[in-house]
Amino acid sequence: MLTTPVASILHRTLKKEKLNVLFFSTDPYFEINLSKTGHNFYAWTNEYPNAWPSNLEKPVNLTELDKDQNKIPNHLSFDIILCQDRGRQYDLATEIGKVLHVPKIVYTNVLPQNYGNNPAMFQKTGDIDIFSSEQIRDAWRGLGYVINLAAESKEYSPITEVKVYVNEITDKVVPLQEHVNITTTGNVYINIYGPALFQSTLNAMAAGHIPIVLSSPENQEIIKHGSNGFLCNNLQEVIGAIHLLEEQNKIANDMAFDAYRTALDKTMEQFLEEWNNVLFSTQDIIYMR
Repeated sequence: MLTTPVASILHRTLKKEKLNVLFFSTDPYFEINLSKTGHNFYAWTNEYPNAWPSNLEKPVNLTELDKDQNKIPNHLSFDIILCQDRGRQYDLATEIGKVLHVPKIVYTNVLPQNYGNNPAMFQKTGDIDIFSSEQIRDAWRGLGYVINLAAESKEYSPITEVKVYVNEITDKVVPLQEHVNITTTGNVYINIYGPALFQSTLNAMAAGHIPIVLSSPENQEIIKHGSNGFLCNNLQEVIGAIHLLEEQNKIANDMAFDAYRTALDKTMEQFLEEWNNVLFSTQDIIYMR
């Protein structure tokens, strides 16, 4: 790591309109939205070399650091470190923060049970903590900010034919191909990859797509089973939901419209304003640990 603590401290004494944020890529769709704050984002990719999908265009203000170097170039100084995973990312983020004297934001979008309710995880907090919902903040007994996800508004189009697509092909999803026709685009969106409410799920809902996701407490906050989507525990329930939509066009249209309205409850302008307020507030943190 070549950036020096002195250079980092001097860099942070200057008030800036654009901040340099070091982060570890976790949910590229979420990070695309974060980049709309206008700050400069630098992804530490050594731990997650395949995190950024090749089919997604990278924002111009988002740069992936060379994963083969395993260090921060000496021409970069940072204002903030953003940690999005208390398990895999926290220790490294904390180490870098101490070396560079840079404050750390810890963003949490899953409940403690996803870390086995490990007591040590409750101690992994940041100089500022942000949670994706009030339920998650309360479960972590946190005192930080709540910033809900938001999605860009899109024009709503009624469903004429049910088509299915998935966020990511995994061993859980592949058996679906024996029962349904999975397309690259469609109006029924499946994400059974993990318990979190993913940004891609909300993006799909904002486009009038019906979400079929894991029945997790995180998803249950937004998705109401049978109203604006489906909460499923296994592949058979996923297949059953798809077949219902294929057979009942009115149900599909009503559900798609409810999903659309739910996704637009919070505007992107609110999301960006709240994140900008927090990011700029870090300039007042004197970090000398």
